Amino acid sequence: MVITNKKGLPKAMENACIALFSAKHNKPGTLSATTLKSGVREIILTDRYWDNIERDISEMTPVLIGTAIHSVLEAHTDNTEDIMAEEQFTFTVGDITVTGRLDGYDVKNKVIYDYKSAAVWKKIYNDFEDWKFQGLVYTLLLNKAGYEVNECKFIMMFKDWSPTKASTDTSYPQFPCDTYTFKPTLNDIAEIEETIKTKVEEYTKSLPLPDKELPLCTEKERWTKPTTYAVMKKGRKTALRVLETKADAEKYLSENGGDYIEERKGSDGKCENYCICNKFCPYWKEHYAPKSE
Repeated sequence: MVITNKKGLPKAMENACIALFSAKHNKPGTLSATTLKSGVREIILTDRYWDNIERDISEMTPVLIGTAIHSVLEAHTDNTEDIMAEEQFTFTVGDITVTGRLDGYDVKNKVIYDYKSAAVWKKIYNDFEDWKFQGLVYTLLLNKAGYEVNECKFIMMFKDWSPTKASTDTSYPQFPCDTYTFKPTLNDIAEIEETIKTKVEEYTKSLPLPDKELPLCTEKERWTKPTTYAVMKKGRKTALRVLETKADAEKYLSENGGDYIEERKGSDGKCENYCICNKFCPYWKEHYAPKSE
């Protein structure tokens, strides 16, 4: 990875980003629990073009903050008979080794701990599906190693918490730190094992394919927001109704009134702003690349 410092930020930040993030996350033949949350195309293209992917340290500060938090907590966690910290677990699927490094595991109470720096909206919108996936992969890894898991607990530290909003809005997180907790079921564990096997098989079969033939990331993996159609009335800022198809919008307008239909273009949030290999992806080139490219 090519790490740049276009904004002239302090050398210490540049050195830290180079030291922490310039090497590939996965060793050959391995896939981590966090990597498995991504689409097969993203995983392969990231590895395939790693030496050409460019990121500026100004874009990497959220990851740097998260890494700093982990480093501080790791330095103050004692590995004992009852607590395991920063332990790595693995199991094999075909020719691929699935890996996971746990922030903490309480052996006595059978609880997985994971520390997260997060935006407040994560809590407000209860958007924890990706964390649950990660927790279930960790649970499976521990089960394979002979450990039971009663609970997965994610400790979230909000990067953008506002005491003013907390004091005026009871639906807003009341403290700058909160938890997301769930209890993995036997059905959850069976499903996550099947999901991992399916993804690893797809990944292995796709490795020899050229870029254009790699399986397209799913809408969920692309964070797709679909195109919608808003029935509008002149002089009114908000829509009378927002519908999923133009036909439904036209029907609503004819039956209930309104002046015109506004098409609100959908988007792929991950592709546009968060996928580090997007510039090497045929889908991104077709839908999001500037005309000059």
